Amino acid sequence: MAPRSASRTAARGRGRGGEGAAQPAAAPEPAARGAPAPEEARNDGPLGCIREIAGCAEAMAKMDKTAELPPRVGRIFNKHKDVLMSSLLPPIMEAWSTAWSDPALRVPLLQVFNACVRRLELLVAMEDAADSFLACLACFGGFCFGLGTMMAGHMVPAVATATRVKTAKLAVDTQLLHALARLLAAGAAAEAAEARRVAARPSNPAFAGYYVDPTPIAAMLAQCSTIIVGFVEGAIGPDVAALRAVGLHDAIAESGVLSWMARNAVTRLRVAADLDAALTAGAAGAGAAAAAGRAGGSGGSSVRGEVRVHRNGMAKQARSSVSFLCELWFKASMAAKLAAAQQSGSAASAAAAAAYVPPYAGWLVPHIAWLELVLSGGCVQHLMLQHLVAQVAAADGGGGYGLAPQVALPAQLTDQDEAAAATLQAKWHDYPCDGWVGTSRPGAGAQFLFVDTIFRVLDMWTMGRPPPPPPLQPPLAAAPAGAAGGGAAVASASGSEPQWPPGAPWQARNIFTLLGSGGHSGLLQRPGVPLRGMQGLLRRLVEVCLASLVPGLRRHQQQRGGSAAAAQLYTLATTQPTATGKAFPARGSLVCASRAVLLAFSNRCLKAQERQRLWLQKQQQQQQQGGAAPAVCTVDPEPHGDIRALWRPLVRVAHACVDAAVVTGMDLGECGYGHIGSSEDADADTKPAMYNEAVESLRVIERLMSPCGGLQLPRLPPRHGGLFTLLPEPPLCLAMPLGAGYVPALERLLRAMYRTQGSKRDGCLKSVGGLGLFASHFRSFEPAWAGVFAYGQPMEVASLIATSAMILRNRLMAAVEGVADMATDPQPGEAEVALASLKLALPGEMAMRRRLIRGPNLLQGMLAWLADSVAPPSGGGPQAGAAAAAAAPSGWAAADGAAAGLVPGGLWWQRRWRHAMAAPGNSNDGGGGAAAFDWGVPQPALQSLALCSFTLKHWFCLLARSSRNLLIYAVRSVEIGKGITHMPSVLPTRANKACCCMPKDAASQHNDDLHHVGVQTRTALGAACTVFQATVLIVHAHLQCKEFAEAARRLAASSADAAAAQAAAAAADAAAEAWKQLLIDPQQGHMLSYMQIAVELIAVGPPQDVKPEHAAWASCALMYLTAAFPAEAAAALFSAPITMPTEAGDEDLGLPPGMIFKVPVDTALRSRYYKLVPAGKSEAARLCFGMVARVLAGAGIEAKDLEMLKAGFPAITGCTVGQHTDALWARRVAALLPPLALAGELVGMTTDMCSNTGCVAMVGDSAAGVVLKRCSGRCGGVASYCCVECQRAHWNGGHKEVCGKN
Repeated sequence: MAPRSASRTAARGRGRGGEGAAQPAAAPEPAARGAPAPEEARNDGPLGCIREIAGCAEAMAKMDKTAELPPRVGRIFNKHKDVLMSSLLPPIMEAWSTAWSDPALRVPLLQVFNACVRRLELLVAMEDAADSFLACLACFGGFCFGLGTMMAGHMVPAVATATRVKTAKLAVDTQLLHALARLLAAGAAAEAAEARRVAARPSNPAFAGYYVDPTPIAAMLAQCSTIIVGFVEGAIGPDVAALRAVGLHDAIAESGVLSWMARNAVTRLRVAADLDAALTAGAAGAGAAAAAGRAGGSGGSSVRGEVRVHRNGMAKQARSSVSFLCELWFKASMAAKLAAAQQSGSAASAAAAAAYVPPYAGWLVPHIAWLELVLSGGCVQHLMLQHLVAQVAAADGGGGYGLAPQVALPAQLTDQDEAAAATLQAKWHDYPCDGWVGTSRPGAGAQFLFVDTIFRVLDMWTMGRPPPPPPLQPPLAAAPAGAAGGGAAVASASGSEPQWPPGAPWQARNIFTLLGSGGHSGLLQRPGVPLRGMQGLLRRLVEVCLASLVPGLRRHQQQRGGSAAAAQLYTLATTQPTATGKAFPARGSLVCASRAVLLAFSNRCLKAQERQRLWLQKQQQQQQQGGAAPAVCTVDPEPHGDIRALWRPLVRVAHACVDAAVVTGMDLGECGYGHIGSSEDADADTKPAMYNEAVESLRVIERLMSPCGGLQLPRLPPRHGGLFTLLPEPPLCLAMPLGAGYVPALERLLRAMYRTQGSKRDGCLKSVGGLGLFASHFRSFEPAWAGVFAYGQPMEVASLIATSAMILRNRLMAAVEGVADMATDPQPGEAEVALASLKLALPGEMAMRRRLIRGPNLLQGMLAWLADSVAPPSGGGPQAGAAAAAAAPSGWAAADGAAAGLVPGGLWWQRRWRHAMAAPGNSNDGGGGAAAFDWGVPQPALQSLALCSFTLKHWFCLLARSSRNLLIYAVRSVEIGKGITHMPSVLPTRANKACCCMPKDAASQHNDDLHHVGVQTRTALGAACTVFQATVLIVHAHLQCKEFAEAARRLAASSADAAAAQAAAAAADAAAEAWKQLLIDPQQGHMLSYMQIAVELIAVGPPQDVKPEHAAWASCALMYLTAAFPAEAAAALFSAPITMPTEAGDEDLGLPPGMIFKVPVDTALRSRYYKLVPAGKSEAARLCFGMVARVLAGAGIEAKDLEMLKAGFPAITGCTVGQHTDALWARRVAALLPPLALAGELVGMTTDMCSNTGCVAMVGDSAAGVVLKRCSGRCGGVASYCCVECQRAHWNGGHKEVCGKN
């Protein structure tokens, strides 16, 4: 018998017709020597050939397992091999169609194929079976094409469904798929053995054919994959239900044929590489021998160059396998989208999804679980992972994580037109249904890496859950439960923080509801690879994707010209080309980058969850055994919650999203959605009219940028979160996001999303989302913003704060109140239509906005943080604050807090004034301005306090302006609900009255998503409480500046150098005036008018929604305002009585109950304060209210009034800030806050705002980049504007009379 290698080579040669094949001398004669010529075979006709093959069924059934094919069977197979191997020709396909439709042929044909499969499984392992192997291989190849095409439903003419179902039933009953899986395994092992034999004797002439063609076993394995694909395609085709009924799906899952196909593609890469390497070495040796022979006078030829035929063949097969598996996932994802829409209960959503997804999604919905199960196989996941590594390594030239280049999957490339590949915006109908998959459309141009499969792989893994963890095995390495950097991810993943706000846009999107859940069925899994390796790979992918995006940005920028061409794009400035020059098409790159960051973050969160679960499990085990619970986590030393490495990729992707919107002219507030459509349409998950790269990426970026479900800025370490305990340097977990540029990226994204007033985001279309990103960031001050204020770049943080205040007023509050301009009194009924549409579009959106307005929010949280930082310990006296802060870190100038009730460092902002008076002409700042002056305050606290003053200015002004409208709106609603109105033009219609009345059921009364008078009242008064708290603080800041100015003037009268003291006094007066203008200037807040409206609502509002703290804070603020500004208070409030219904207990005020009176503001407020705060009905409180009445009557203030003010009016109880009720909190905090002008110097950004109170402009990428231009008229430049439109509006709104310029 011939050696195995020679036999296989002969078989391989005869499989190609025998031409040009090296035939060893000892090889047996071909079994088909007496076979008829090809012309004779064709004369029989294709159907006759198939009939003759079917006649071999009985003979093959009787074969012994160790015997070769019967001679007759071998002759028939070899006789018709040309027909079998040409199965895709129309006449032959027609013959196959006829044969499968004939029951008399179908059964024996399937018996023959079954026997061939099992025979090949034996033959590949036999040392000497060349003839039988060749004959079976010819039959097997023909059947793979004929049967696979029929089962996939691609045969022409088509085969009836009943025929395909019966054939599938026969395949299931005979366990054909299990046999194919075994054949794949046996073939791979035989191929590896063949490679070893070639490596042992590469110069053997028997292997000459291997230099130009694949091995016969390789051809067999490729054909095996073909028929597996045919069965799987049939299982997801239109006849899926009938085929599943006969058990085809179960057979595919149980046999694991998809996993074996994927494993075969991966493992045989090394075999192909070894085979090519051996042949290359053999060729080099033969060439050297030939050269020596020629030198000795003998002739000869040799094979030269590197052999790659086997690697190229395997690369093609691997690409085919990857593409098919990705296509399977795409179909499963389409079906999952349709299923989610059907389960939502919304007919509009289901109809929109049905119109959006392809038809096959409908018949695949019941079979999603099966699809997700077969795609979760370990080999399938490993093939996908290798494909991702190959694509990334081909672009960045990086490593393959231990895989040698010759055994790694080759990169998939595609030829595309460069212009089409760089298109970031196009019409939807130009591309398939998912909007961007299909970027590999062929065309003349450059080669690009294939991006479609990458997106689908990421999409699948994003939905999948991690593989099951190994069982808990003690002993385990010890590690702290709260490892560095892990708090953010753990909190987000474990659900310890509520997923607030309810109107967050990602909650309406299927991708996020299924994130990490195991897909629609819960069976989908991610690859089980080390976390750090996967994170590194995903970060590399992000860089490659962003580099691939650059050509698209440049192309669109050049096409648009104008402002787009002049825009400074972050991505263009910070992104380098790929190391190898290979890249993805620009279209789809940003989408892939955003998904990669989402997957990396999800991996971290899920790993942190698992770590926490294991720790709890260990804890329970020890408790059950009677031992003490572990004090630390003892499951994994790696801090799986560490998300520090993800901040930079997230920032870059967020900037790239805005860049893509800029160059394509897309408004991220609209996201490509038109204004046409009913409220029912808004409830559907529809798609915009145009595909846009930024729009497709935004929903992922929005999720990742939000603390609710995304990356959270880490909190400050325990015991270092207060103002006096801040560390000199930021913790590493906080330094990473700040150093990565998270703050400016967030501001740029917010401005891009909320720039347009009246956009779809204002209307909260579900697919666009509302103000969830903004609300989730600014719902509190701690834990995130305390660290950002202390350690962020001051100008970046100040710019973000200014932007947030604009969004608060122009977007969030405008939708709640119906109008934004404080000069307009809103009328009830104006916003009803918009509010009804809003509730349909995104339930919970209005509740989210109202809760943010009334608190907690950034301003309220900042005041609480400051109050808690300076609060005395429990039981401490007035000086306890100073004693508590005496142990503060070095850097605080304790002497500055010598004043009674102040903490160390108090009044530090006066140091430059005092220094100027003590040493005239020496600023002690080295020419560096305020930032270089020695303020006696540590740098983190210094910039925190400067940013607090900056925030106080911006948020107070805009919150006061807009919440005034809320108060007016609530008062009018109360009047309409009671059937009364003071304006003849506003008639209390039945619809208005029903909207304004209080509902009867308790659930509706407490539902902030509704629009009744109770919701309006508690929203308006909640915002008013925050305004009142800030008012108290501003009054103290004003008085402390005035006190210094008076002391400086006294010093000037008795000092030889009066000029320096007078200059210091003037500077202090200017600072005091700036604080005062925040309170009484109509352009700022006009708190005296604000107070009158708030008291009216407290007096007439629904009793259940007017709380004690509302009356307490209003009383406190009224006393502060009247004591600090008596003349202004008397002028504004004395002639502004309030219409109030009297109640029992008002007799003490001389008001009989049960009647309606017009009473002064102080009387109305005193009445409600005494009723709501019974403990506050004291003699001291009566003295305080008496002071207010006296001042409003024009009698002025007395010295004792100022003393009560400095003491914080302790008689007024019920005023709580933070965790303490100390009346001196505001005085202590005000002593630390720098004046507004100094705060602007310290942060590097002016605190001035656009003088147009109706300004809604958010031009540019940051507030710091907006240059305010001062008015050049006779007003002296007191007014400043951000744009010409605001100047024009302010001029027509009254500045013309003030300025006097024609």
